[in-house]
Amino acid sequence: MKVKLRKNQLAQVVLNSGLWDEGRDKTHAFVLSPQVHEFSVEQAQRLSSLGIHICKCLEGVGRIAAIGANKGLTYGQKWRFVNRLLQSGVPEWYTNLFAINPAAIPALLKVDFVEDRNGLHHVVEIDGHNTHGLGYQELFARMRRLTHPGATGFPGVAPFLAELISTRGGGRAAFVFADEERFYRPEFEILRASLHNLGVDLAVVQEAETEISETGLTAGGQELPPLLLNFPVMHHNQPVKTKLMELYGTGKIDFIIPPKPFHGSKNILGLLRNEEQDGEIESILRSQIPAESLGAVRACIPETHLVGNRHERDYWQDLQNQGGYVLKKAISSGMKGTLFQGDDGFDQAFDKACAAHGDYVLQRQVLHSRTVSYFDCGGGKETVAQSECYLRIIVHFAAFSGVADACITAKETRAVNGGKESKMFGSIVV
Repeated sequence: MKVKLRKNQLAQVVLNSGLWDEGRDKTHAFVLSPQVHEFSVEQAQRLSSLGIHICKCLEGVGRIAAIGANKGLTYGQKWRFVNRLLQSGVPEWYTNLFAINPAAIPALLKVDFVEDRNGLHHVVEIDGHNTHGLGYQELFARMRRLTHPGATGFPGVAPFLAELISTRGGGRAAFVFADEERFYRPEFEILRASLHNLGVDLAVVQEAETEISETGLTAGGQELPPLLLNFPVMHHNQPVKTKLMELYGTGKIDFIIPPKPFHGSKNILGLLRNEEQDGEIESILRSQIPAESLGAVRACIPETHLVGNRHERDYWQDLQNQGGYVLKKAISSGMKGTLFQGDDGFDQAFDKACAAHGDYVLQRQVLHSRTVSYFDCGGGKETVAQSECYLRIIVHFAAFSGVADACITAKETRAVNGGKESKMFGSIVV
């Protein structure tokens, strides 16, 4: 059932979450929408099945990365090429951790999709190392329960995490985030509050607030539990980073999202697609990934090329001249490092990509706009307006279990990312 609401009623949900406290309605603003994205039962089932195949692919890529990171193993030119792709943009110290639990994958896996005009979902990014978005999933689930009470939604990220933390961490876990991520702390606190309501304690602490002790880590004088959400990219607290590496290497701590930044690299999409049908790369992939899972995921990834200096620039230029591509840096945050043909700076970035060793992908665009409703208070009168927007569907998969939740970011431009001009809302299954 859908209910008619005023903007202030929906805004109150956001205010109650604390996201807009202390003037953050300016810095963390987004356009409120009374709608939800509807998945058919068939679409939801397809997504859940695809999520299991993605998990199997990431397990295999983890094993490949572990082999590639071991300098003592004998492997040929293509193994070195694959290894370089998986390490592109990854801080070197992370590579020492690749061999620990090689097949470990994120227990909660973020994947970005675009839906085409036929209702099919295309994987445009596997963002498995990213913790951003978990709090927003919870926020939009709360908004959805207000706008569509009684509607069927996905189970939710907080219930899944609560059960996982109860099982693996005795009801306690820590979320240490990098100093550069402090902008996202209000979102992280939404997740913490949701887990608290489910009887689970998630300590949310900044890198600068974390210290080492004889047995582990502390924050605010309190010992942190041995189960952590992730291992952030730390630049300012070397002692804590070193301690985390030591504790993980000796099995004294564990991560819900393992320290494998390549799980968030666009190069994974290019590898899995293997556009040039390279036989040696295909053999490497099939040595570690079940053929059924590789085929299922490959079919859902848009055409994605691994751009680099192994070909002359003219080769990539001829491909680019076909039009309809977007250039993406392998490791980047949000829309940073993403340029569409015709954007300012595209040609310079393309030149850089062609000269690099595999730091970029060129991906076929999947563009399909939909009508999105949102609250408009222009002229002092509140109305529900509509506009044609491009949608990005952010799905969090519970590993090997299906969809935990899905939310939407919508924007009138092709560069769909969070921000004050973006419409953001949850989803239901109908």
